[in-house]
Amino acid sequence: MTTYTFDHATPATLEPYARFMEASANLAALQERLADGRLSYTHLRQMHSDRGLEGVWINGPGPVIVPRVRLELEAAGLHALAEHVMRAAPDKRVILTEGAAPLASAPWAAAGWTRDTHAVIAQTDLTARRWPLDPRVQERPVSDLLSGDLLALYAALVEVGTIGDTGEIDPAIAFAEDVQDEEQRLFVLVEHGTVLGAALLTPAPPGTRGIHLLGIRPDRRGAGLGRALHAHLLAVAAQTHQRHGGTTEWDNHAMRRIFERNGAVLREQQQFIRGV
Repeated sequence: MTTYTFDHATPATLEPYARFMEASANLAALQERLADGRLSYTHLRQMHSDRGLEGVWINGPGPVIVPRVRLELEAAGLHALAEHVMRAAPDKRVILTEGAAPLASAPWAAAGWTRDTHAVIAQTDLTARRWPLDPRVQERPVSDLLSGDLLALYAALVEVGTIGDTGEIDPAIAFAEDVQDEEQRLFVLVEHGTVLGAALLTPAPPGTRGIHLLGIRPDRRGAGLGRALHAHLLAVAAQTHQRHGGTTEWDNHAMRRIFERNGAVLREQQQFIRGV
């Protein structure tokens, strides 16, 4: 029977930790986040067996954990991981990404987790075409996520679901990690002084930008605002990056249409799992 142990990365093991995450090109950025206090080594969790590293993940201040796990890890290993994360972070949401972790939800369910959203990842080649910049879109400090007009926007979105892929309905919790990350860029779509939509342009793997928390006021949907805001962020991202990556719920056909009309290709699936 295989024995699994858990600990956190150290300065001596940070490089293999990043390499396992396939984030070795971001090693300097990870070191910077550790140096300025946005992360600590205790946040950088890892799972071992006799054959070495079996999985790594960041259990930081935000509400989501995205583990990278050996794809051939047996069910008993997945169950051990699920039990450990349940003890350490029962109030968080786990995202299993195709190609980065087994999508099997049964071992997680056996540890007390509940299967949640089924999502799809979209990828866009930012060198393949041009997108229009929309004059209604303004860039604001990421700390403005907690300003009154943005809180009102996301409160309206909560009435029709949770906030983005965070699984949260409380903006202070949903945005906890975002407002501390200086690499995030906040863009807001405004008409006649009223905020109608917002989204974050986020750091991602080398050469890639992500779009996070894209939302349009429910009473203004269907007018092309979501596609316009998304296209604007792609245009900004294309100034410095080659690829875009994003996610949406599997059955969110409106967002899938935005992805496809703006040139994205739907690729990997994700399985969201929530704790207590």
